[in-house]
Amino acid sequence: MPHPFFSRSLTAALCSLVAAPVFAQSSGANEIVITGNPLGREVAPASVGSLGNADLRERGQGSLGETLTELPGVSSTYFGPQASRPIVRGLDGDRVRLLSNSSASQDVSALSYDHAVPTDVLMADRVEVLRGPAALLYGGSAMGGVVNVLDNRIPREAITGVQGRVQLQGASGNRERSGAALLETGNGTQAWHVDAFERRSDDVRVPNALGRIPNSDVTTRGGALGFSHFGEGSRLGLSATTWRSDYGTVAEDGTRIAMRSDKLAFEGEWRQPLAGWQSLRLQAGVSDYSHTEFESGVPGTVFSKRGQDLRLEARHVRIGGATLHQISHMPLGEARDFFALLKPRVMSLVIITAMAGMATAPGSVHPVIAFASLLAIAVGAGASGCLNMWYDADIDQLMSRT
Repeated sequence: MPHPFFSRSLTAALCSLVAAPVFAQSSGANEIVITGNPLGREVAPASVGSLGNADLRERGQGSLGETLTELPGVSSTYFGPQASRPIVRGLDGDRVRLLSNSSASQDVSALSYDHAVPTDVLMADRVEVLRGPAALLYGGSAMGGVVNVLDNRIPREAITGVQGRVQLQGASGNRERSGAALLETGNGTQAWHVDAFERRSDDVRVPNALGRIPNSDVTTRGGALGFSHFGEGSRLGLSATTWRSDYGTVAEDGTRIAMRSDKLAFEGEWRQPLAGWQSLRLQAGVSDYSHTEFESGVPGTVFSKRGQDLRLEARHVRIGGATLHQISHMPLGEARDFFALLKPRVMSLVIITAMAGMATAPGSVHPVIAFASLLAIAVGAGASGCLNMWYDADIDQLMSRT
């Protein structure tokens, strides 16, 4: 969707508040692994699009939807500079799930196009758009996809010294003035994060007789405080986030929305907690959201939502000794090799036992039902045998199988 006005980003240079050795170390920050890929592979699946830190600094807009419009298959429900929700593959509303650090975003932006998303990309480090199978990790209701906004408000890596950034941004089409500041410090075991931002813009200028779109001004501010403790193979962290916005709706000149969102989040991660498991990650959050719609200065409709979010991820080590590259070069074998995986001797015993049970059972069984039952039993027994052969592949090299 084309922008209703042309804006030129006046993003200022990032001001680092760190000493030279620390800055040299942080400038080569590692790329964050795509969170939609549960296998943690280095190569992201084709169904994932993302904007990194540098992209967000250059192309960040006043709303999440407008920031992502340049990604393939993504547009926005533009309803003014502030109210703009992502549309993924033509689907929006509840069919596109919005996340913050892989945790559910508690808001009512899916109910109406004039409801804003309580997220600002000024403090984001990365935004990921997951489509297709990559979105299944976050539930089956997100048929369109998942938009995940990632930040470092709960530090994920140990910090030694002090580091930070300052960002200033402006635009001519709506006289935008935006500023953000971030400061992080730590001693290798503990890490602290604090940030604050504010975004102001006037009515949007358009090339017609009106000159500007009435009631399209926005004032948004927020901040966060976070802390992480790093142990040997573990990490525990907390963060408190606040977000406030006051903006007008372009559909009605006399209607304004005052919105607030507060969130308390917890993250815990344990690497190799048990034998056979690679990592265990726990996320929990409590959110308090509300917004009031004012009609000519008089409070009207009030939306209020309080939610809790709990997520537990356990990642096991790789099962089996062959890698994907090795499997791609393995010979396919013959039909009798696949049939042998079904353990036909065991499968025949199961079928004969089922036939004996049907013959001795009281009453009669319809031939079609009997055939379908034997077929289902055969498929189940063969599948069990195949799984058993795969799981015990290492034992099969040392002993004979039935």
